[in-house]
Amino acid sequence: MIGCVLGLVAAVLISGVLPGGPPPERELAISAELEARESAAGSNVSRGSRGKDRSAPKPNATPSAAPRSVAGLSRAQTANALVIITVARKRKLPERAALVGMMTAMQETYLRNLANDRIPSSLALPNEGAGRDFDSLGLFQQRSSQGWGSTAELMDPEYATNAFFRSLERVEGWERMSLSQAAQTVQKSAFPDAYAKHEPQARKIIAALT
Repeated sequence: MIGCVLGLVAAVLISGVLPGGPPPERELAISAELEARESAAGSNVSRGSRGKDRSAPKPNATPSAAPRSVAGLSRAQTANALVIITVARKRKLPERAALVGMMTAMQETYLRNLANDRIPSSLALPNEGAGRDFDSLGLFQQRSSQGWGSTAELMDPEYATNAFFRSLERVEGWERMSLSQAAQTVQKSAFPDAYAKHEPQARKIIAALT
């Protein structure tokens, strides 16, 4: 996770994860020591970065104040949720867009910025674990091979969120679609009905952080 965003959410140190566990279709390999390292060091530690962000772009959408605590979210998850909300606001999108983005990230990565074991360079960037789903990367599991961006870009939660919203904005009539349909139109997931179950928790997260 990007250092400057985490620095602004240093007051948020909530252990635990969202109810229900990671999505079954993702083969996640999330480090068991992540939370301990976050508490001790006050920042996310990449599994291969030795604390250095070598090439990830610097964020521009930084919040003006630390968020209130969000029950059920870890520190890293809270920071990622805040990025989604902040980027949506900077793009002047309605809260409905933030809700679509939040539900999508909850389903795709459990609100974690994931590297990919099949892409060694991604492991050298700040991350909160690793998956092995094709060449999927980051908060929204976007793929370089599908034109979403470079490895470094997709491992930057702000870039990934902007890329998601850019794609959503191109969908004609997305505002009139159901939330899960809007998410699926962007993601083209093999599990199109999976997003809907995250709506209640996504609404709680947005309400707590706004």
